[in-house]
Amino acid sequence: MIPEAQKKPIHLDVGRLLLPELDADAPDDRIFTIVNHLNIGADLIDTAVERLAVARLNLAAGRKAKTSAAYRAALDYFAKGAALLDESAWSSEYELMFALHLEAAEGQYLDGAFAAAEESFRLLLLRAARTLDLAQIQSLRITLYENQSRWLDAVSAGRDGLTLFDISFPERTEDKLAALDREVDMVETLVGARGIASLIDLPDMTDANMRMVMRILTILWAPAYIAGDEVLARLISATMVRLSIVHGHTEDSAYGYVTHAIMVGPIRRDYRSAYEWGTLALQVNRRFNDLKRRAKIHQQFQAHVNLWCRPFESCIQHAREASRSGLEAGDFPYAGYGAATEAWSAFLINRDLDRFVRDYTPTLALLEKIKMTDFLGAHRILLNWAQALQGRTAGRLSLSDATFDEQQFIETHQRDARFFLTFLYVARLHLSVLFEELPSALAAARLARTVAVTGTIWPVLIDFWGGLAAAAAFDDAAEEERSLLGRALVSAERTLAELTATCPENFRCMSLVLSAEIKRVESHSDQAAMLLDDAISYAHQTSNVQLEALANELCARIWLRRNDAFRARRFMNEAYRCYAVWGARSKLAHLEEHYGELLTGKAPATAIPVAAPDTGEPADRVSVDMSTVLKVAHAIAVEIEVGGLLRKLMALALENAGAERGIFVQERQGALLVEADAGADRDHITVGGAVPLEQANDLAISVVRYVHRTGQDVVIGDATRDERFAGDGYILASRSKSILCVPVAHQGRLRGILYLENNLTTDAFTPDRIEVMRILAAQTAISLENARLYENMKSEVERRTAAEQALREALSEVEALKNRLEAENVYLQEEIRTQHNFNEIVGNSPALLDVMHKVERVAPTDSTVLIAGETGSGKELFARAVHSRSRRSDRPLVKVNCGAIAPGLVESELFGHVKGAFTGAIEKRVGRFELANGGTIFLDEIGELPLDAQVKLLRVLQEQEFEPVGSSRTIRVSVRVIAATNRNLDQAVREGKFRADLLYRLNVFPIVVPPLRDRPSDIGLLVGFFSSALARRIGKPIQGFSARSMERLTRYSWPGNVRELQNVVEHAAILAQGPVLD
Repeated sequence: MIPEAQKKPIHLDVGRLLLPELDADAPDDRIFTIVNHLNIGADLIDTAVERLAVARLNLAAGRKAKTSAAYRAALDYFAKGAALLDESAWSSEYELMFALHLEAAEGQYLDGAFAAAEESFRLLLLRAARTLDLAQIQSLRITLYENQSRWLDAVSAGRDGLTLFDISFPERTEDKLAALDREVDMVETLVGARGIASLIDLPDMTDANMRMVMRILTILWAPAYIAGDEVLARLISATMVRLSIVHGHTEDSAYGYVTHAIMVGPIRRDYRSAYEWGTLALQVNRRFNDLKRRAKIHQQFQAHVNLWCRPFESCIQHAREASRSGLEAGDFPYAGYGAATEAWSAFLINRDLDRFVRDYTPTLALLEKIKMTDFLGAHRILLNWAQALQGRTAGRLSLSDATFDEQQFIETHQRDARFFLTFLYVARLHLSVLFEELPSALAAARLARTVAVTGTIWPVLIDFWGGLAAAAAFDDAAEEERSLLGRALVSAERTLAELTATCPENFRCMSLVLSAEIKRVESHSDQAAMLLDDAISYAHQTSNVQLEALANELCARIWLRRNDAFRARRFMNEAYRCYAVWGARSKLAHLEEHYGELLTGKAPATAIPVAAPDTGEPADRVSVDMSTVLKVAHAIAVEIEVGGLLRKLMALALENAGAERGIFVQERQGALLVEADAGADRDHITVGGAVPLEQANDLAISVVRYVHRTGQDVVIGDATRDERFAGDGYILASRSKSILCVPVAHQGRLRGILYLENNLTTDAFTPDRIEVMRILAAQTAISLENARLYENMKSEVERRTAAEQALREALSEVEALKNRLEAENVYLQEEIRTQHNFNEIVGNSPALLDVMHKVERVAPTDSTVLIAGETGSGKELFARAVHSRSRRSDRPLVKVNCGAIAPGLVESELFGHVKGAFTGAIEKRVGRFELANGGTIFLDEIGELPLDAQVKLLRVLQEQEFEPVGSSRTIRVSVRVIAATNRNLDQAVREGKFRADLLYRLNVFPIVVPPLRDRPSDIGLLVGFFSSALARRIGKPIQGFSARSMERLTRYSWPGNVRELQNVVEHAAILAQGPVLD
């Protein structure tokens, strides 16, 4: 066995050995393997160059892990990468440090560690040095708060992000309305006569700042809308449309178009133009092939645009696409919105309350998993609304049960996010109207109107059910109240009539029912009955059993008031039948109580079984042949070898499911692999190929990935007609018919996926066959676990023996490699061989020319040079210039930042140490003087060197020899010393902080670099040099500063010298709209 003390160095050496094998084409698991080895021994890496390289590898590995949704592993890589670098890296390696910390903070959010992520973002805001970086942090903060239902905090973060680009929205409502009018006028002017559809041909947006603004606006819209600031949400949308038309399309333009449609439709009542804007949004999303924002576009389209012009059924398909693509892209808020709002449309058209509850209860688990607490509560209301109709809550008008407390929900949402109270008040309104509780209905309607948000289906439902409540209360109301009720009825009737013109499938029946009630109130009962007859006919034609039941009941009441018991009985019994089909048991009991004398040939409501609480099993589970079940279970259970198990599984699946072929997919290290493939000829079952799913071209990959993401069965009767997977290449090419895809799971963990198909006939997989496959999958999951344990146990001794032998061989190879690397100093070559020369020293002022002349004179000698100058004046450039023009130029220039070394490690860093010299010195280390042998050592910030180290440095300068820490062996070197400082060393000597004899040794040839303020004539040349370099790097034309700005630059004192000037140029270039900086 390998001793514990040697494990870290061995893993580190193995990682170093494997590293040369890593290239762009290497599989993901290769980089994970290498980085894992290096990370185990990371605290033994003692060179800045290697620590930097391993940090970059951790960044790459983390991003690959995040792409595979392995968020916790990704977070670990980012954290370990950041731990390899010290604080100085924020200056020397800013982009890497920022990327690691930003990715780590986002990883914390994606892993659900919201408090840690919030603190990380706060600290990162203090570190970020560029406008776009600050904006990126703010955009992630919006999403973080959105995911926690902290809507107002999300809006605040969005405003902060926009301020970085000098964009702000008014706070007061009247000011926001005025700004909105201006934006809409500009949009209408820009669109002009060319039409909305023509905007698809706009060019792409290239301005990086504008692209970031669009991104922030996209993320900000939903929190503003849900927080109840509809005007701000509309202003955001109009602004995005204007920016897109003026600057071109970005991926976020689609979101601007689809949310602008919300205003154009419900607010301005131009539903057809709204649909055009929404369709344009879908086209732009497809044009960019943008999965990242697809959930947002489909969600907004289905919940706020599509329903005004297309049937509710089509909304469900878009909602499912929003949820699917949101989960795939890691857009969890919109995945949650899609899953939750799918249920809105499903509830309005559901024909079976029990099935609705069964189908949409699993959504609770998704919303809970992604911690969308507000939508979780709202979805529970929707389910309990259905269950109240079934008699499964605390009372007919109650939404409370063992899982939900109505009053607590109201108290939670009274202060903010009041939008979510809409669900509760509309549910109470609907139930109160159905159960003829008029005071409760009128109160619920008033409350609902105070919290509903325009642009959703909810205000329409309030108009409809509130209108019915108003009509029912009209006869007994006082004169003043009648006036209010009448105005509400007229407004609701007008709204439903407008909507019927654009989408009769969704609104015609509601419009007919409400108009009938208005006619009844006006004492035109014959016209009312005719309108209700039309409503009944249309509801039956469109299979809307809810409204068919309601229209029949209202019609029965009309005839009952007219003492026509025959007609009343006919319509009331039809209402009863429809409510029974719907499963509204509580409503059936209500009809029996109030209209029992009209009901004939019915079973009492007490005899109609109430659906049992959901157990996770379908209520309509089919009867299965138990002999088949036992045969399948036994055949699978006896297999303990994986290959045999998979062969048996495929044979049984084909035999019992009626499939032509089958495929078994397993997940390994985040990758989905095809492990077994069986055709109609069961004697030829291929097992163990481990083909990556992406390379498999003979199955519907999108179906498999859906099951992998959701853990739910997929049963498709005719794949070519199933819109969920209509874009799958295999389905399109093969014209697939029947597909069954079942998860194989055990104890909540997915073990595999069974994929079956039959392309000879549609609807091949009957309910009983599907049930057998579920049982087969469950037994297979158990047997796979047993087989895995058996294989592990059988191979453990072999594996350990092989691992020990491999480690011994690796140790031998590593030892040889380490010796070679130490001899050649490979790990420093990239740093020390970077060429610098006078080409980087820009200027022709007399002061600068004098310094360059001194460099020319001293460079050919071996004299020690002391370079003094203020921070940022370019001392290191002159040190490199001395080295590059010396006779040592072909040997290393080794840089040491004396101020960045911990006091206790200075001697070890400069002179090296032997193994065991001090705690933590587990191997030999070569010091910087030894590495610089034959070349030059540059001691930057020499004034920060501790006094005890100054003594040893003085000896090296005098005798060119030293002993490593913990060693008695003297090492002789030939090293030229160049030192630099921004401190006054003469004063430091007087204060006792610097040795006078060391200063005399260093100050053989002093060079004082002039501050930038003493050479103003060089500023123009430096600006030109930095501008050219920056233009090449960022790919943006830069002509330099305007004359006015150059004058200001020349007058400025530049306390940060050349480095400050470089930063100013870069900042101006980022903010500039054109090639001239200002």
